[in-house]
Amino acid sequence: KLRSGSLLSVSDEEGFVTLIDTRNKSASDLVTKWEAHQNSIFDVVWVADDTQLATASGDQTIRLWDVEHEKTKCVFLGHQGSVKSVDAKSDSHIFATGSRDGNVCIWDSRTGSRSGSD
Repeated sequence: KLRSGSLLSVSDEEGFVTLIDTRNKSASDLVTKWEAHQNSIFDVVWVADDTQLATASGDQTIRLWDVEHEKTKCVFLGHQGSVKSVDAKSDSHIFATGSRDGNVCIWDSRTGSRSGSD
């Protein structure tokens, strides 16, 4: 595990995710930064624990990240518009996304499967 409960994830319009360690108050609080999408990221959420992060993007995808290795674990496809929001219950592998296409989808990070309105 990384730093349970002390990492803040920040996303931007260039498609980058930045992780900041909130335990310290210095300029060296930046843990890492990587390009997660080649389009804007509108929302991020921790999934299951502080080792996985889901990103919602204007490229119509949701990506599940292995934070420690900065690698994509899974790309979730199914929305027909920019994915504007993502949320997960604490310590759960289930998360929900909302898109400009008007659909809400429920995803399982363990299987990559979804359900939702079409």
